[in-house]
Amino acid sequence: NNAGASAVLSHRFTDHLKLSANVTSSFYNNTYHFYENINTENSSRDRYINNKVDQYQTNVQLTYAKEKYKINIGAQHEYWGVAFADTTFTPGAGLYQTVLNNKSNEQSAFITGVWRWVPGLTLETGMRYSDFAYSLVDRKFYEPRLHASYRWSDHFTTHIHYGKYHQNLNRRLFSNPLETEKGTWFVSDERPEAPNFIWVVQNRQSSIGLVYQLGNWKFTSDFYRKRAENIWTSALDFSNTEDPFAFADLEVKGMELSGLYQNRWLRLLWTYELVDEDMFVKAIDPFTVKSPFTQRHKISLLQNFYVDQWEISTRWKYSSGRYFSEGDFLETFTNEEQEEIYQINYNGLLGSKIQDFHTLDLSLSYKLKPKAWKKAFLKFSVHCFNVYNRENIVKRQFFIDYTKTPFEMSVYDRKAIPRAYNISVAFTY
Repeated sequence: NNAGASAVLSHRFTDHLKLSANVTSSFYNNTYHFYENINTENSSRDRYINNKVDQYQTNVQLTYAKEKYKINIGAQHEYWGVAFADTTFTPGAGLYQTVLNNKSNEQSAFITGVWRWVPGLTLETGMRYSDFAYSLVDRKFYEPRLHASYRWSDHFTTHIHYGKYHQNLNRRLFSNPLETEKGTWFVSDERPEAPNFIWVVQNRQSSIGLVYQLGNWKFTSDFYRKRAENIWTSALDFSNTEDPFAFADLEVKGMELSGLYQNRWLRLLWTYELVDEDMFVKAIDPFTVKSPFTQRHKISLLQNFYVDQWEISTRWKYSSGRYFSEGDFLETFTNEEQEEIYQINYNGLLGSKIQDFHTLDLSLSYKLKPKAWKKAFLKFSVHCFNVYNRENIVKRQFFIDYTKTPFEMSVYDRKAIPRAYNISVAFTY
């Protein structure tokens, strides 16, 4: 379940000076229920993992703008609360329940400037300072940012960018898998011996690109590099250890090319992206692997056709398959308490690839816009996703199936949606 609300307030003192403020609130609640009756003595209704996050953010910004420059000075406060409950069954440990509640705050201040003193040149500079209430190391962050673009002619523009950023990627506790289909990292902010800090990941990003426009055509190219430092994730550990977390740096290098054509009855947007992602794992014996999100080649072909009030859209998407670790066999051994422990042995870490992903989507829309409505209109749409019903796998993982006797190693494929239909009506005013 997700819910949110926001409010914005602004006041203009003069033609050049403006004060603005906004407040946002969001709520996230994620519950997994487990219905397999592993232990018949316990009700399956009691077996669940629940994660809740409450967030409140307040921003205040003062802007002074003139013809050749603009300066923003602002402050931000963010609060979040984390609640976690786990009543799942763990073989050898019985039914247990874990309930945790944590809260934290972040205070930030920033200043940015946009400068247009030289004809054709736009320069954007900024500095952001942030302080976390709970953070294991480097509680204070100083983050410079720079963006510059130069217009060489009416058709040709180049730009460069550099910046430092930080993010608390997720506030989930324990049981933190990689949510592959969402394309985001889920990392833990907890350790058993230190439950009151928020783990913050720092990022550095730089890019250089160009834009060429001629008539109805627009071509863009970007070359970029990103580095996320000290990702703390359990996704790289496949053994039963006391501390299942590992540190890793993520290095991303890529190139993106796109072409856009547009007239009154046709719009084409075609993109191609080449990506290389390496993870440098900081274990006792450091090693480098491909990120489980690596999709080296990505293609998107979007076409829109317009005839009077009708619109037909098609989009074909393709991407290389992601990497996964292939299980070899299930190992059994006895620990010091004479309990049987089961562990999957793998044929290398992230050494296999899922099949390539591709799909075709279609949609047909009609816009109803009577003259009496002025700017208002109704839009009726019919959509078909994955037209040729491609079976796309977005994540493959091996697990121990405790419902079998004896226990077995099994494989689980998380698949994208099959062919699906959707009808929508939208009113805009």
